[in-house]
Amino acid sequence: MVFISLGTAITLLHSDEVHHFKELIQKTGREKIAKYNIKDEKLQSMVEKYQDTLERLRDAVKLESQKKSQQKGRHEIIKLLEEQLMSNVLQRNSEGNK
Repeated sequence: MVFISLGTAITLLHSDEVHHFKELIQKTGREKIAKYNIKDEKLQSMVEKYQDTLERLRDAVKLESQKKSQQKGRHEIIKLLEEQLMSNVLQRNSEGNK
């Protein structure tokens, strides 16, 4: 089941990125979105919190990547062990039939 919650999404863009963002939004079928200009002074108070949040996000992504890598390694080991076991069983069966 999927729950969709309506709300407000805010995307901070540098002036160089606006054109590409508008193209992306138009591909979704939206014609217009509200534009707000924010003075540098107002943003400055949020920089530290934003950087802290980005750092926590980097840590979370890194941890998730490590977990996936460990799981992949475990799956590869299990597969190798299964192959070795089957090889041993087949070898014993062929030796037993002689």
